[in-house]
Amino acid sequence: MKLFLIYEAANRELAELVSSLFNAQGIDATAQAHVATPGQSIHDAVLDGIRETDAVVVLLTAGATSSDNIAYEVGFAMALAKPIHVLFDGMTIDAIPDFLKSFPASGLSQIGEVARKFSRLAQVK
Repeated sequence: MKLFLIYEAANRELAELVSSLFNAQGIDATAQAHVATPGQSIHDAVLDGIRETDAVVVLLTAGATSSDNIAYEVGFAMALAKPIHVLFDGMTIDAIPDFLKSFPASGLSQIGEVARKFSRLAQVK
């Protein structure tokens, strides 16, 4: 199972931690900062990363709830019918923006449960 993490640039360190936590659970998780190749724009790299993944995790913090980039990337993942899960930190589930409320959501403390969900999804494929 390959996951792609969508997050606001200010949350890069947290995304690195989340990626390593998923990887420790046997899930191949890639944070968007690691997808660009020399000469490739980060925009194109992110879209390629979403295309090439099995599912998307949106890492959401209070400071990222109004991010246009997150909205755009989630819309792209939706257009490709990628499974999407919202992982939030430092906020309540009620603060999740409306456009993300239709997706499963979990607090960061539940990352183990989220990883098990994706492992089960991979077994079904």
